[in-house]
Amino acid sequence: MFDTVSKPLLGKTYNQPTLDTPTRWNSTHVMLRECTKFKQVLVAILSANSISVDVDWRSVEDVQLFLEVPAKVSTQLGTSHYCSLSKAMAANTYLIDHCNRNVDHVNPVIAEASQSMLNSLIHHSKDLTCKVANIAKFLDLRMSRHTTTEDYKCDHSLVETMLEMLPTRDDEVIEVIDFPGIDYESDLDLFGSTQST
Repeated sequence: MFDTVSKPLLGKTYNQPTLDTPTRWNSTHVMLRECTKFKQVLVAILSANSISVDVDWRSVEDVQLFLEVPAKVSTQLGTSHYCSLSKAMAANTYLIDHCNRNVDHVNPVIAEASQSMLNSLIHHSKDLTCKVANIAKFLDLRMSRHTTTEDYKCDHSLVETMLEMLPTRDDEVIEVIDFPGIDYESDLDLFGSTQST
């Protein structure tokens, strides 16, 4: 689309936008969303100047819809006052599932973006699979529980072991910690308590 529009309309050749930072999913989503809003205006301007444009608008819209998921996830994480480790793990898992569903997409742009995104997410997931992360996930009440799985049993055992290692102080009062700013009303369920679409 960039090649088709820039030279004939502006009379100049500009460098094509490149994927210099493969994790700019949110800004790419915003750019494509705004582009599709101005579709009729762009087509009208180009038609008035007798410029033939070979843009696959359906493909642009499909890519924008694909990027809507990571954009929502990054927005939710970015606006969270207390982005916990378990929330970061849930977001990473949510995005990995999204990419796995799209690596064989009929649109080659989405398939390539899914694979690139998946590689990046898997690379970062190794930092989210340590003992501390597993304990945080286990203790976070927002996480869905499947108590019969091996993962749950391993996490449960790990937490029990860690708790047994702590010194006991029966005379101290345990203070309940309130976590303000947690948005339970978000339409994006990172923790798997409901079936995602």
